[in-house]
Amino acid sequence: MGVCVIHSASEYCCDHLFILCAKYIFVIGSTTPASRNPVCAAERPQYPSSSVPFKPARLLRVKELRSSMATLLHKVDLEHHLVTSGWYMRDTKASSLNDVLRWKESFSHLLRSKEGRSTFHGFLQTEFSEENLEFWEACEDYKKTRWVKRLPSKAQGIFQEFLLIGSPKEVNIDHRARELIYQKMAVPCRNCFDAAQEQIRILMEKDSYPRFLKSPIYTKLLKQASQRTASFT
Repeated sequence: MGVCVIHSASEYCCDHLFILCAKYIFVIGSTTPASRNPVCAAERPQYPSSSVPFKPARLLRVKELRSSMATLLHKVDLEHHLVTSGWYMRDTKASSLNDVLRWKESFSHLLRSKEGRSTFHGFLQTEFSEENLEFWEACEDYKKTRWVKRLPSKAQGIFQEFLLIGSPKEVNIDHRARELIYQKMAVPCRNCFDAAQEQIRILMEKDSYPRFLKSPIYTKLLKQASQRTASFT
């Protein structure tokens, strides 16, 4: 039967279909221009599987593609869940229209608002970068520590969670800021994380904040705040 290889994937589950499609794309992409047209299985010479090895580099590319696709799908599902369930609004239901509008005026206004940070954190979860805001908040809490004796243990906790290389919540800071922290960790002071905190604040302001203002999470909250205001007028 003259059935193309790409069509035979319908006999498998969705996961197998993705692998077969990826293999098909990479194999076709590596051939000469004259041989890039899909060829049916019946028209192809049959070789023992061992004589046509699937190169490890290509297999790695397939795995990376699968991982990227899974991440994208998870992000879409999570954002949809947050918007439809209203989970991200658990701390913002009382926010006035003026409050929500103020978050758009500047990133500093957003950070100064507890409700604003809660909403922004929900958005960052959809981008898998919530550790940036969590680190910024941890630094703010650290600087407000009243008892000097508590600084070393709190500094060590922040370092282990957000700055230790390879930790699940490691934030992206440059070498200079990291070295500065290493030097100050011997005798932690209230400003030992300032340089790293400022780098992460700038990163969020330039990268995540503009997307947050355009996201369904913020636009829906703005719409609901407008409706609440209109109902009282």
